[in-house]
Amino acid sequence: QHRKSPPTCAFLPRHQKRLSFPNTLPILDKLCGGLNVGKIIELCGPSNSGKTRICSQLAQDCLNAGHQCAYISPRRSPPYMSTSLTSHHPGTFYELLSTLNYLLGQRFSLVIVDGMQSLVQSVLGAGNYKGQALLTELKSVMIELSRTSLVVCTNGIVSDGQGEHVPALGRTWSTLPSARIMVLVVGGERVCWRNAGERYGISLQSDGQIIMKPLV
Repeated sequence: QHRKSPPTCAFLPRHQKRLSFPNTLPILDKLCGGLNVGKIIELCGPSNSGKTRICSQLAQDCLNAGHQCAYISPRRSPPYMSTSLTSHHPGTFYELLSTLNYLLGQRFSLVIVDGMQSLVQSVLGAGNYKGQALLTELKSVMIELSRTSLVVCTNGIVSDGQGEHVPALGRTWSTLPSARIMVLVVGGERVCWRNAGERYGISLQSDGQIIMKPLV
């Protein structure tokens, strides 16, 4: 019997509770249906669209409230981030997987993986027959990590061959996020939205902060 493919951004059954620190991004909170422990939030868009700024502001909110945040990225942490941030800089997919396994069981309120696409795509090429199995293993580790943390990751976009842009990393990955927020530059303005919902403008401030507001 033919089985239907799971819907994009399917909500996986997880215990969820409200984050215990306030955040300065109420619109993002609204778009995600709450920034809760137990969720995996994906920020999806091209380079320089504001994804890293959003991650950084969430991390700073977490640290300002006296909680622990782990920031994982192949790049250096943003210069405006607090020195109390726990940061890891894996250079390969296997280092990323090792880092996430290391974090399991530790008490981080927030875990951010910024630059997921650049680390994962290296194992998804045609020459790596284990690519999908490795991606499935990564998904399992992230789900386990989300049992005690809010997990936020960033992903890029690719062309679907029909003039549209879709999230990178394919169908196997697409069922992981609890919520996927598109962050794009449209008509010279940074905007974000979820599914086909209302769009919000993103303003980048010189001090590293961002402001989200409804488009008029």
